[in-house]
Amino acid sequence: MVQNPDEIVLDEERTRLMSTAGHLLVMGGPGSGKTTIALLKAGNIIEQEQIQPGQKILFLSFARTTITRVEERAQHMLAPKIKAGIQIDTYHGFLWSLLRTHGYLLLERANPIQLLAPPEAAAALAGISEEANRQSEKERLFFEEGFLHFDLFAPLAAQMLKRSEAIRRICSDAYPVLILDEFQDTNDAEWEVIRLLGEHSTVLALADPEQRIYEFRGASPERQAHFQDRFNPSLFDFENQNNRSNGTDIVQFGNDLLVGANRGQKYDDVSLHLYPFRKPTSGLLDIKVHLLRRMQDIRKAGIKDWSVAILVPSKQLMLSVSAYIGSEQTIGAGQPIGAGQLPSIEHHVALETAGPSLAALLIGVLLEIASSDVADARIRMIRAVIGHIKGNRGEKGPTQASAKVAKFLEEHIENERKARGSNQKAILASVDDVLKACDAIQLTGDPATDWLNVRSVIEDHQYGIREIKQIVEDSKYLRLMHRGTVLSGRLGELWRGRGTYEGAEQAVRDSLMEEHFSMSKSEPRGVLVMTMHKSKAKQFTETIVFEGEFQGRYVRDPSDPHVVAQARYLLRVAVTRAERHSSVFTPARDRRILL
Repeated sequence: MVQNPDEIVLDEERTRLMSTAGHLLVMGGPGSGKTTIALLKAGNIIEQEQIQPGQKILFLSFARTTITRVEERAQHMLAPKIKAGIQIDTYHGFLWSLLRTHGYLLLERANPIQLLAPPEAAAALAGISEEANRQSEKERLFFEEGFLHFDLFAPLAAQMLKRSEAIRRICSDAYPVLILDEFQDTNDAEWEVIRLLGEHSTVLALADPEQRIYEFRGASPERQAHFQDRFNPSLFDFENQNNRSNGTDIVQFGNDLLVGANRGQKYDDVSLHLYPFRKPTSGLLDIKVHLLRRMQDIRKAGIKDWSVAILVPSKQLMLSVSAYIGSEQTIGAGQPIGAGQLPSIEHHVALETAGPSLAALLIGVLLEIASSDVADARIRMIRAVIGHIKGNRGEKGPTQASAKVAKFLEEHIENERKARGSNQKAILASVDDVLKACDAIQLTGDPATDWLNVRSVIEDHQYGIREIKQIVEDSKYLRLMHRGTVLSGRLGELWRGRGTYEGAEQAVRDSLMEEHFSMSKSEPRGVLVMTMHKSKAKQFTETIVFEGEFQGRYVRDPSDPHVVAQARYLLRVAVTRAERHSSVFTPARDRRILL
């Protein structure tokens, strides 16, 4: 049975949608109810037996947190028997299932396809700056070595579907109806997959063109037109409806922002803050004080399970905000807020995973070495260090100095190159002393304790080497050893089965990959700090959108109309993540054109 949630009224347009067959294009802004009406539609299709037993409706979106929220919503709305007829997944997860099942047809080798985890992919592509060369290397890794980069999921799936009518029919027999969330963000290869599957399946696309913030990964402003030209769908537009922040003018502000028509208008639920220049914390003090006040206001209102997200334009500013609000400050007299003590604020940071993940792989290697005789222990540790050096900055690649260190270590293990100079000698001394110290560790069999002990060994033998210090720093961001996590459980199984951590490196790799595909990840509550791009498809009680005085500006190049337009889309996304209130901060002495 389908249960229509109270907040969604089946008005004339929604009633028409529920009774319309064939391909559909549903347009709407943040919180307009696109997802809810799509689930209601899916439930009715199943209830009316418009699909065959064993077939499912496939619902796809980009973000895992979105998938978790859709799963929860479907469970609330649909009876278990109806819900069982809907498969909810990410685009990546679905494409991987296709390639895992049929991708061998693309290869001239019998070995199974192996996923190249993003951190290891970053290390493999380090030093290749030209995009065409990076693409060629990704393809070489797949076709020659069988390692599949995430960026190739859609292109290879499209290539496979284009070649095989049989596979297209198999997919459509399994999924006769496709629901595509965040359709405006699909790139050309993803669109090709959809176009091919739509030959035999009915497609329902959910889109908000004004949340198109991923042009850098291939999203096209013409995507809705492509869909209309190819499928001739029935159109539905809920653009001016708002259920997420109903009763507020948050979406109105976002819409006005896009057209620059907000001059002179007052908004009750969006506040603009022009902060003054202050050395050395310009803006950070104002953000923290404002955050404390908003938290107090939320608690006074009795809101449970609240979340306040501080959203910033750049990763560097994100780390600066995190460091500031996570520490205590003593405020002297003469400040506008008065003298006093500002407490540290516990919060979550949406960190890039490359550095911490590669540090985790190194610790996995050292756990193996500490608990069993490993013939190639030194080489394995050095390779793990090289991997971290090359990949810890993600697609940026290593700095020139770090790249030289990595090259020396590669030549050291491959050609027995001797160390020259104090830095090369120090890094080899660090490696050798870490290995000796690991050999002396008394392991407990408790993965959390042993993990921290190995991490301490690395920390004790940094010897002032920048690359080793970075490993230590990245390892501190790992949130992997909480009891009950996949990794802790797998390491515990290794110990119970063997009395050692033999296989720990692979256990770490498998756990990180499982984490990447996990659908059970819900967004933390409380205070969160992330980039504006990361906030896409999420929702919070309140948002504080902040641009820095010198780094992390809303508009990088005000003279470029395209850059300004993309900045408007991004700021609109960030502000409209809020359910209750959004605060926008910008420097008073350099107020940019968006505001």
